[in-house]
Amino acid sequence: MADRISDGINSAMGIMDYGLMYRAFGANVSEMPSYGGKKRPNALDVYAGARTLWLDNSVSISGPFGFIGRSPTSSKTYTSPIIGGRVIVDFTPSWFILADANIGGFGAQSVDFTGGLMGLVGYRTTFFDYPAAVEIGYKAVRYQVDRGGPSAASATLNGPFIGLTGNW
Repeated sequence: MADRISDGINSAMGIMDYGLMYRAFGANVSEMPSYGGKKRPNALDVYAGARTLWLDNSVSISGPFGFIGRSPTSSKTYTSPIIGGRVIVDFTPSWFILADANIGGFGAQSVDFTGGLMGLVGYRTTFFDYPAAVEIGYKAVRYQVDRGGPSAASATLNGPFIGLTGNW
């Protein structure tokens, strides 16, 4: 029927983590081929980088019989530094677990806090003769923006995932 007041609210969001990682201990990339078919030593990686969060919101409003039509939108991007680390432990030459934790924000672009936790189980294999891993796990990311300010917001995003990692 044409007498609807609102056609709905649309939200889109994206998160991207990026940075530089250093292997504090464990096999480095040049040693990986020598571990073919053998269990690798445990590894600890530390990293520093940034997390960018994109938010887009819009609402479609129309008056009775379509006489009034508006579609206000709002977009915001936050980028903040993060530091973190991850531990990788092999159970067999093919099966491993990985645990990752990071923290950041530090007030950059009004992001008071951002943090993430991830745990996964992976299976090493090859795709087209390149080393790869199939993974299943759980990830959580938390954001706290402008705590106590006029545009204060917080969000926790979490859930299971399936992934594919390639190495070349």
